[in-house]
Amino acid sequence: MPYPDGAALTAYLASQGLPAPSDPQSVIDGVIADWETDTGWRPFLAESTVRGWRYNPPIGGSYRLDLEAGFAEIAEVRLDATRSSDGVLLYDDQFELEPLNAPMVGRPATTIRFLMYPGERPGSVLVKGRKGWGDVLPANATEAILHKAAALALPGLLKGASGAATQEEIGDRKIVYDTTAGRGKADRWMAEYDAAVTRYRRVTL
Repeated sequence: MPYPDGAALTAYLASQGLPAPSDPQSVIDGVIADWETDTGWRPFLAESTVRGWRYNPPIGGSYRLDLEAGFAEIAEVRLDATRSSDGVLLYDDQFELEPLNAPMVGRPATTIRFLMYPGERPGSVLVKGRKGWGDVLPANATEAILHKAAALALPGLLKGASGAATQEEIGDRKIVYDTTAGRGKADRWMAEYDAAVTRYRRVTL
């Protein structure tokens, strides 16, 4: 599924008995940017078009090339100077993807492990593919984005959502309203967002 939009945020807030913010789309857009920054996958949702990127071969005797990103699809790996006429490498014969078979099992590839000497010529590795964590946004990622967006919108929707009590006087009576429940809900939403970020965060060594 695609990223949630302003309408999805409005619907989620309505399900919680809350009104929509004045510009729900801008709230969602900001949280989506946070999600990609916090998880380290830029983009998180895979690109729709195959493109090419040039890399230097790994150095120091290593046969592993860090792609410095996730690839939801790798369509081709090519070396400028190989014994094959077109330089295209064969999967499982001349290179592997790591994590092992990543795109085939629905996970992004982050490393190419060459099964032959890749040479040392700068910029000689051409990788064609689509960057991104995956083609479909997981349901728990969608929920996390909506939760953080709702938490950010909540202070403007609930009077006193920061935890301060509000009050009013009716005749000779003073009524005090405790609004700490709003703060608790926002804290819970943020905790759920943070947990999802931890689950999907890209780890680099």
